[in-house]
Amino acid sequence: MAFGIGLGVPEDKEEAVKWFRKAAEQGQVLGQSVLGHCYYYGKGVPEDKAEGLKWWYKAAEQGDALSQFLLGKSYEHSEDTPENRAKAVDWYRKAAEQGYAQAQFRLGDCYFAGHGVPEDKAEAVKWFIKAAEQGHGWAQDSLGNCYSNAWGVPEEKTEAVKWYRRAAEQGNVVAQTRLGSCYFNGTGIPENKEEAIRWYRRAAEQGGADAQYALGICYYYYLDGVLENKTEGIKWLRKAAEQEFELAIDALREIEKKK
Repeated sequence: MAFGIGLGVPEDKEEAVKWFRKAAEQGQVLGQSVLGHCYYYGKGVPEDKAEGLKWWYKAAEQGDALSQFLLGKSYEHSEDTPENRAKAVDWYRKAAEQGYAQAQFRLGDCYFAGHGVPEDKAEAVKWFIKAAEQGHGWAQDSLGNCYSNAWGVPEEKTEAVKWYRRAAEQGNVVAQTRLGSCYFNGTGIPENKEEAIRWYRRAAEQGGADAQYALGICYYYYLDGVLENKTEGIKWLRKAAEQEFELAIDALREIEKKK
């Protein structure tokens, strides 16, 4: 793999592909998986998704969880047909049962939305938990949402906050915004406006439109202990509006009317 990453030799993706092919043709799982990646994304060879899938399939049939996940992902993002959705679920399940966190999350999402399998929120939660306990940020956020809304589990706001926090601390923008809202409203945790603003700001600075809107409203309208700063409020509302966030657009219109 040294040619592919320039480890001790000049980086040469075409030379790397040559060696990946040799390994793949000898039945080595890693070589098959990496060669599939090269073809699928056009790294060192002309892009050829069918060839990429062929090599991922060979690796997946040998039990390679990454290739199983990538096959599932390719089926999920191909033509939206019941057959493709079912194939995506099948490959996600194979990888998920080996403990592959991304596949566990995607399988949970399929159960949650009823894509390729009958909708089953409790089954979705089961897979979200498996992925979340491995540190998967989106699974943690989804699990928090399930506890917050009684989807597949009894409503438990404190548990929701726990999982939002774990995702938020990894930089998940959606979870940071949700955690901010929990602090702002005192949902599942004692109300703390300063802490709410801190999480809104972390999400807003990463481009989260919901958080930009919330932060803008807090600053503009001086909500409960937040230092009023109309200039700062409009700045954040504009950032959200630039992302076509309707509530921010409406808020700016109302502010303009009152001038």
